[in-house]
Amino acid sequence: MLPRSRTSFLVLTFGVVFSCAPVISAQRCKNPISKRNFFSGIKLGKRQRKSAAGFVELVKSNGVDFSFSSRDSETLRSAGRYLGQKGLVDLETAVKDNRCDDIRASSINQTMTNSPGGIQAGRDVVVNQGDPARAITADQRSAIISVLREHKPAATIYVLRIGDPESRNYANQIAQTIHDAGWQVEVVNFAFQVIGGYGVYYKFSDPEVNQAIMLAFTRAGVVTAGQIDVPNPYPNAILVTLKP
Repeated sequence: MLPRSRTSFLVLTFGVVFSCAPVISAQRCKNPISKRNFFSGIKLGKRQRKSAAGFVELVKSNGVDFSFSSRDSETLRSAGRYLGQKGLVDLETAVKDNRCDDIRASSINQTMTNSPGGIQAGRDVVVNQGDPARAITADQRSAIISVLREHKPAATIYVLRIGDPESRNYANQIAQTIHDAGWQVEVVNFAFQVIGGYGVYYKFSDPEVNQAIMLAFTRAGVVTAGQIDVPNPYPNAILVTLKP
């Protein structure tokens, strides 16, 4: 049985590489910000006192996958009134200038080519669908449980997961493995995609927890992306975001 879970509505903005480049690159369009995530972040940003400049840099760094309509402009000005007039203008301009669709070819002239496991792209190019979903293998599970059974601190481990199916499934596997080692685990659901930053992050206030989890992950070959500041009430947390 999967450890107990609950839902949180926090917005985490981390792991962002800021750029002043006026033209967004194809690489940064790998995981652009969706309209739903954009407006969710704006609405919740007031609570966390986010600045317009911070949102502008996120948009420039990641790009967006939607066209900005007049209705979107009205929604932004209503939900983001706390950003100020200049901030709203700067943010709207950033969204319009960093739309990922703009870097794609305006016309496609292609020849269809059958390729198992691939999808057809423009200009006679076949693109593979990418790497398989992340998973905790049987060997990794055994290695993690073996280490963690030797260390059983009283602290609860919070496994934070987002709504992306691949990330959610991988987070479940990590949580279940730690739980099966006899540790207290609670799964926390985020209502929308975390903006900026990919992979598995962690933050442990308990030194014993940090040592045990890091040793277990190292022996099992579970790759992490580094530490992140996770707000209370999650003092010992593993944050699973989108696949790199």
